[in-house]
Amino acid sequence: MIKDICVVGAGKIFQLYHLPAIEAISSINVKYVVDKNFSLAQRIAKDIGAIPLESLDEKIDCNNFFITAPPQYRIEIFNLIKGYAKNIIFEKPVTLTLLEAEYIYEEARENNINVMVAQTRRFFPNLNFIKSLINGNKSEKVNIEVYEGALFNWGTESNYFANKNPDDHGVFHDVGSHIFDFIIFFIEGVLGEEGNGLKLFVEKSYLDKDQNANNSLSHFSFKNNTIEFNVKVRLSRTTSLSNQIIITNENTKLISRSLMSKDLKLMINDLPLLVNVPDFNTSYNLDDVFIDMWSHIYAHIKSNDEFLNPSKIGLKSILKTVGLMQNLIEEKEVQNKLEEIHYE
Repeated sequence: MIKDICVVGAGKIFQLYHLPAIEAISSINVKYVVDKNFSLAQRIAKDIGAIPLESLDEKIDCNNFFITAPPQYRIEIFNLIKGYAKNIIFEKPVTLTLLEAEYIYEEARENNINVMVAQTRRFFPNLNFIKSLINGNKSEKVNIEVYEGALFNWGTESNYFANKNPDDHGVFHDVGSHIFDFIIFFIEGVLGEEGNGLKLFVEKSYLDKDQNANNSLSHFSFKNNTIEFNVKVRLSRTTSLSNQIIITNENTKLISRSLMSKDLKLMINDLPLLVNVPDFNTSYNLDDVFIDMWSHIYAHIKSNDEFLNPSKIGLKSILKTVGLMQNLIEEKEVQNKLEEIHYE
């Protein structure tokens, strides 16, 4: 059964990553391409045999939408289509504030709309493997450190990063929406039902003043009576910051360049061990990860019932990520040259 979708926002993220994955799935057809830059919409639509539109002011013959337009337009677009949409997929971040994300969630429930967020890292091949390593050696305290430079810091076709928005905290929202979601999803996967009752404690939250901030630093913990996850996240728009994830659990330290990497390094009592990374259905090719995600999205578009059959990228789950980021924003200290701060 072929499902038609309408794409709202035809920028580089859509062109380079989402479109090839969608085209690889014969059951999904892009029927409309909508962009304020109508010449861009026309060019993309012509290439894929779709119908170009400049706006969604009029109801169209489609009830599945993929919205990649910049986050400040998400509420406006959602309100235009919520009366007839059945499935809506948002590119991350779903919104810039928790209040807006909760509004979309409640309106979606009322209108029986299945909403998902394209959180690609939930489909990275190493995630379940790393969860299993930690599950096999649980302790009272788990330390997570994430360092990531924005290696994909291209200029957007919409000049999005130059459009100042007080709710947009640059690299924190851009890259952080991936990283903080990975942390939430990881903790949930390790704890399962045991995760109920975890409370958030913010130690430090530094952000640069500029929307195009080169740096942010977050230090927080999740705790209950039995376990603590102590987390540090360092993000930068400079490529000089090496992408790295370190998870320490008692005497075990797991180091990975990223969750896409096969070169995992496991340290026990400071002695390195060779980690045999298993084969996965999804390969270590990023294109395959996007295809896996869109196959998952298609399955949920076909079933069209998020509340009976929850998606792992359903908005209800993603709200926890947005809530964490909102807490860090509310606790933030603003700095002009964050890279000069000595953290420890």
